[in-house]
Amino acid sequence: MIRFDHLTILTTNLHESWDFYRALPEAKVSSPSEGYFEVSFHESVIGVFDLATFAEATKTSPTKSGGAVIQFLVGDVDEYWNTLPTEYRDNGSSPREMPWQSYSGYISDPDGNVLEFYKW
Repeated sequence: MIRFDHLTILTTNLHESWDFYRALPEAKVSSPSEGYFEVSFHESVIGVFDLATFAEATKTSPTKSGGAVIQFLVGDVDEYWNTLPTEYRDNGSSPREMPWQSYSGYISDPDGNVLEFYKW
């Protein structure tokens, strides 16, 4: 049996990423420890791992950080959007109807991962 458990993204600046995720409404963020922290939204978990620490510990060679689209289903996109820090909204893509029929707003974290807040 296999089941998807949670997503871990790699960062080149753990402190900046920690500050970013701590500012998201409804996020529960653990303290960084050994180059890693977790962000929880109810039952969903995102791990954030320092790229160099991860590479050394796992003996792998990830080439860069970023590149994921992390999607969050929200009850009211506009309401959630308005609770985000102003700088996130100012640098993001405001909620709107997308060609694939979702109503979505987008922001990017410090490593270029895109966070989508959407509703069908």
